[in-house]
Amino acid sequence: MAWPWSGPSDDGVPRRFVQEELKKLTHDPSACGTVEDALLSRLEKRSANVRLKTLRVIKMLLSAGGPQFKRDLQRRLPPIRECLHFRGDPHPTMGDLPSKMVRECAQEVINAIFETEVTPALVPVPRSSARR
Repeated sequence: MAWPWSGPSDDGVPRRFVQEELKKLTHDPSACGTVEDALLSRLEKRSANVRLKTLRVIKMLLSAGGPQFKRDLQRRLPPIRECLHFRGDPHPTMGDLPSKMVRECAQEVINAIFETEVTPALVPVPRSSARR
């Protein structure tokens, strides 16, 4: 499946309408697996640019997509974990920077996968012991 990226000079996040469609797909249990498969297969590419863009999309979907997407990625972590050790060919002008960006983004994605939000309703409110 080809993803319509906004261009080679962008920051790696798909166009707004594609973001919205991907978010909707992650809320659909039958389509969520297809999205995961497509994204994880892109992490097997050798290009640092492709991996970085894919990791950024995964990170965006973890914060705004369906909860099933996050649960499934917790079980399918190895391709993302491999990106922590990614060493691509050095860029002619940027050197190892693209590979370093992939490694940093992979760490951010892993942190986002296992992040748990504490809702204010679940936090106990301390009671004052001095009642008058």
